[in-house]
Amino acid sequence: MGFGEDLVETVPYKISAFRLFEYGQKCGGGFKDKLRLELHPNKVFIKTLASGVDFLGWVNFPDHRVLRTATKRRMLARIKTNPCSEVLNSYLGLTKHGNTFGIQRIIS
Repeated sequence: MGFGEDLVETVPYKISAFRLFEYGQKCGGGFKDKLRLELHPNKVFIKTLASGVDFLGWVNFPDHRVLRTATKRRMLARIKTNPCSEVLNSYLGLTKHGNTFGIQRIIS
């Protein structure tokens, strides 16, 4: 088991923001001591799970996944400029990984 996995297991599910911040400080110290890494203070933040986790162009929720607005806008713009079947099939394949029924209707 790795260093990060140990820390994740010690964080309880119901916890105050202050306590969570304290755990974050401990994690940062461990990264600094063992791995010689520092956490960027402006890039570490606390969010609720209900607000979704932004990762690789998708916003992931506990029970579903949706495309980020910027990803959707960029995809539709590229389809408009180059509407060949390869591009359409590529984006249709992308949209099959989340809740994108409306977008799939627009593309096809």
